[in-house]
Amino acid sequence: MQFHCTAMLHYALMLVYIPTHCLGLNWDGWIIPDQEEHRYHKDVESEFTVRQYMMQEVHPRTALLCPRGFAISRITMRVTTGQDIVEANPDLKLHIAYSYWLVLVDDGIVSDEEEGLTKCPSLRNCLGYQACLFNFGNEFCHMDPIPGQRKNLNLNVTCLREDKLMTFMGDVKYQSGFISEIRERMDKVLHMTYVSKLEEGMADYSLTEIMQREAPESQVFHGTCPNLADSRKQGYRGACDAQPPDPVDVSESLWSLLGRVPGSQCRKELQQVYCSFLYHNKGLCLPPYTLEPGQDENLLPEEVKIGRPGLPTHGPRPDLSSMSQLMQDPNRDLIPVRLGFLILVHKDPPALMQLLQLIYRPWHYYVFHVDVVRQDTRDNLKSMINKLMPKANNIRVLPASRSFRASWGSWNIVRAELEVFEELLRMGLWDFAIKLSGADLPLRDVDDLAATLAAYRGHSFIPLFGNRNKDMEAEQGLVWDVWHGCDGYVYNVTRGGGQPTPEEIKIYTGSQWSIPSREMVAYSLDSKSRAAFLNRWHFHLQTSIIPDEAYFPTIAMNAPSVNLTHPLGFHWLKRFEGRNAINLCRHMEDADFCGQGPGPVEEGDLREIVESSHRYFFARKFHTTNPSEVSRIKISDHVRTEYPSFFRRNLPKALLRQMVQMAFPALKKELEQHPVLGKMALRPGDCLGVRVMPRLHLIDPCCSLAFERSFKSTQEFIYWIDFAIESLEGDVVGGARASVIPRPVCYCYPDGHLRAMRWTTWPENPEEMHRAGLTTNIPLPFARAGTDVVYIELWFHAGDSSISEDCRNTMKGRILPGTPMMFYNLNIQEVTADPLTIVVQLLDPKGNLRCEERKTDVWDSYHIHPNRDGERIEMPSFFTLACGPMEPGSWTIRVYQKDMMRPQNHSLATMILPDLFYIKLVMGIQIYLKNADSQTITWNLRTANLILKDFQAYNDAISMPSRDVPHEYRPIKEEIPTVKEEITKEPMTKHHKRDNSEHFSFNQQGDTTFGLWEWLVCYGGVLTSILTAVFTHHWVILPLMFSVRASPRMQRSAGVVIFAVFLQILMCSLYCR
Repeated sequence: MQFHCTAMLHYALMLVYIPTHCLGLNWDGWIIPDQEEHRYHKDVESEFTVRQYMMQEVHPRTALLCPRGFAISRITMRVTTGQDIVEANPDLKLHIAYSYWLVLVDDGIVSDEEEGLTKCPSLRNCLGYQACLFNFGNEFCHMDPIPGQRKNLNLNVTCLREDKLMTFMGDVKYQSGFISEIRERMDKVLHMTYVSKLEEGMADYSLTEIMQREAPESQVFHGTCPNLADSRKQGYRGACDAQPPDPVDVSESLWSLLGRVPGSQCRKELQQVYCSFLYHNKGLCLPPYTLEPGQDENLLPEEVKIGRPGLPTHGPRPDLSSMSQLMQDPNRDLIPVRLGFLILVHKDPPALMQLLQLIYRPWHYYVFHVDVVRQDTRDNLKSMINKLMPKANNIRVLPASRSFRASWGSWNIVRAELEVFEELLRMGLWDFAIKLSGADLPLRDVDDLAATLAAYRGHSFIPLFGNRNKDMEAEQGLVWDVWHGCDGYVYNVTRGGGQPTPEEIKIYTGSQWSIPSREMVAYSLDSKSRAAFLNRWHFHLQTSIIPDEAYFPTIAMNAPSVNLTHPLGFHWLKRFEGRNAINLCRHMEDADFCGQGPGPVEEGDLREIVESSHRYFFARKFHTTNPSEVSRIKISDHVRTEYPSFFRRNLPKALLRQMVQMAFPALKKELEQHPVLGKMALRPGDCLGVRVMPRLHLIDPCCSLAFERSFKSTQEFIYWIDFAIESLEGDVVGGARASVIPRPVCYCYPDGHLRAMRWTTWPENPEEMHRAGLTTNIPLPFARAGTDVVYIELWFHAGDSSISEDCRNTMKGRILPGTPMMFYNLNIQEVTADPLTIVVQLLDPKGNLRCEERKTDVWDSYHIHPNRDGERIEMPSFFTLACGPMEPGSWTIRVYQKDMMRPQNHSLATMILPDLFYIKLVMGIQIYLKNADSQTITWNLRTANLILKDFQAYNDAISMPSRDVPHEYRPIKEEIPTVKEEITKEPMTKHHKRDNSEHFSFNQQGDTTFGLWEWLVCYGGVLTSILTAVFTHHWVILPLMFSVRASPRMQRSAGVVIFAVFLQILMCSLYCR
């Protein structure tokens, strides 16, 4: 197969691999070969040989090699770049070759060390060695001779016979000590490494620390594989059926890999992985280190027992009978789930404690996995937990014996997660596992998450990227290669045979940050109960590219419970970055391939994060070195105070009382059957608290495509309302919880090209009054007082994929009368159609037209961009209606196609609430809403149930006791560990207990919606009014009228003030709670 060189260079930006023969003639007419063509096992008749290399910034991995019996005696370098750059920088001497040498021989290479300048001082370290391995770049060379320019460095490496090198060095009278040092180097391979500081902002390349490691020649150049007949005797199991190549060829392929590996165990593993893929090129021959010893030689791949490197040891499990009882409870959707937190960390214990205290509850479980080499972090974290949370027996830090080197992109990340899952399963009962890293922070109260997941027990939430092997003809890129991580680095071991077919196993990829159910976690750990084909391809997944993004999605999508798996994420992630500060590969110190990931959260990202917290529960990656960093502090404040206060500001108590009044009749049957409450005359009491949560499943079948793509505009919400039940005398005798669903702000259509319409009155930033609608729906089905702008979003889609089968089945009752909105004469292939003119109107509460806007949308290649499948079949359209202040009442947005005989009218209704003070003062919100058409604001009651016990307390017993026992409504008091302040300069956040009814409580300070009577009695209204009247009269009006100073009358006013103060105190003590 032939490749065009330009295409290969473009492709290299992703794969970090360029066959250097594509680069053609490069140095004085010599063809520079691919560095893999230089061999160790090669007979050379002359006393020296010259090998040519080209070092490239986009292909940094470099291996300089001399034949056996030779050593590097000279390295000559010259920058290759454009002639215009050479002429523009005469002081750099870019055209002059420069050499480092031990001895000079007549090798025909011209250089000038007096006139020329070095371009890479680190290359001097390679002199005298058999081979030299490193990653080329500005940091490696401690310099960038041409900042901002891509450049290549041509090398000529002169290899001299080892005996001749010693003789020549003696002739030029080197010191004996240096000659002895070179003599030792000749039988070794040098590997130079460095840790890039570019992402930390360090641009001074001279500060890069180059670390050197030597490996004996015998450990590097003598890697072999047993012949096929002996492979099973050596411990290989499974489908081992291909004869490996000649040992010399194996050695030539392995040396540049083994030469970079510091540990003997890692070298052993890499060599076994390499050999196993020679025996079966798709990974069905398993190497000895992955298996339990002593197994039969004839076992199939799915029958072998996977050892500790692949799966954890199965331990004891708690009794699950109480969870089974809970699943039978008809009201389980109102019972918050219990959570098991998996937290992968490797540094910065103070930041880890800050995270822990934000998510800690006594009824959840927490397991930390600390990187096995970071014993200092493990010790400090355990010490801080013991000191700050001494009574917390639901927190574990895995010991080093059960920990792994969980480096980026390696299987050990999956293995660490599996070990934590095993520990969580042993600890107690929980419903969902939450994956976090030490760089994560919550965006909302963890109790909100527990409530959100209540309706989804047994389901799993795994954000999916796609089905990787669905199209076997598609370009597979790095999937062809075999990868293995050890000693903190992921190595490209060899070229494999590609992926299995979809008939053998469907391989899915997705985000690591998933929320699997307890059932899915147990299934992934149990090789005996899961499908045989998952065991068969376990090692293939283990050695695939970035296994943490393929292993769990593949397990979930091939499990019997696949219909309970949803492609939804709970993490806000910053846009992925695949390039560093100088636009080169990231993670090159972690792996043999270009990596990418979300950039760190900065202060400028907080606005988007806060906006997204209605839908997402976590965000990453935050800086962890300083817990007081601005973004961490602001997000912590958002979780504790700002997010709850948003609803206290925007949900008036009277509106909540309306929902309570709506929910109370649903309790009639349950109250009548209660042995105590059934004998009493009851009424609904105060709203005790509210939780607002996103709904996680598809509601409208015609919104299926938008939902699968996680379009924020289709997000719907659900409320939990906790309220008291009172006797007619006003005594609280019970409590109840109701789930209420607000009217959605987005509607999807089954015909025509208009697939969805959404409205909002909430601007991006209310403080700055930007005229741009929110991209994430606000969970409030009404507009706030003073609204003067409505934002409308339309989504057009011309493909059949946007109409699901379920949508087709419901079309009959959903199709609007009239002609559907369409782009006529649409040609999808040519991306052309007739223009579509749309009319958007706003109708006031009386049905009169307030204002309208007209817009023509054009279907062409400029406006229609390819979607994720490469199709040009969809487009959004946005409108802003600024019609002036909108009075309270039910408003209607109407959209239709212009110049049609009978166009379909697409309508959505919205409610504008009046000023809350006006409602309370004049007529009461219940009366107002009743008069205003309560169906417009529609809160649909989903379910309601008595609260008979704290829903969190289900471990050894069912959460809801039997209905034949007397009930008294009171929250159960859990014992919360005492949190002590650590004597440290790092600020530590204390954990505060919060009862069920306290979250979003509307009986606590901070509620800004109150009536005139409440203001007069409880909020200092009487005192304020009297003081204002007295001082205005005596200290302003009288002095102005009579031009007098303080009089006895004015002095008596002080007595009135004192009396008013005592009166206010007395009224508050008698009336206010």
